[in-house]
Amino acid sequence: ARIIAKHSNFLNSPIFLDGAKVNLVKAIWGRSKNELTDADYSAFHKELTKRDNYYSHLHYSTDVPLQIKALFYLPTRNDERFGQEQTHNVHLYCRKVSIKRNCKEILPSFLRFMAGVVDCEDLPLNISR
Repeated sequence: ARIIAKHSNFLNSPIFLDGAKVNLVKAIWGRSKNELTDADYSAFHKELTKRDNYYSHLHYSTDVPLQIKALFYLPTRNDERFGQEQTHNVHLYCRKVSIKRNCKEILPSFLRFMAGVVDCEDLPLNISR
């Protein structure tokens, strides 16, 4: 169940394990900004970061030259102290399947306090994880 939640939590098709549905979270980054509410953004932020609030969010979508859908959150505070704890909380997905968690190559290092997801449908799935 842990592996399914880690890699396939956002698939549209339901995944059942011992009769219970295990992929309960919806991938809101693939939906239109106009059909989402602040409650949807807050619930997904809490699922992603295990924190209740955030300062702002950026919901981004493009399809030239790559089809990319991204959702980034700007936290209300930065828990990093003097550059000691350098965590990256941006996850890379391909067609809603987790490719790499805590991907430090997506954002520059001075934005490492941001959290979010990037989903690129054009990534070949034979790349190294």
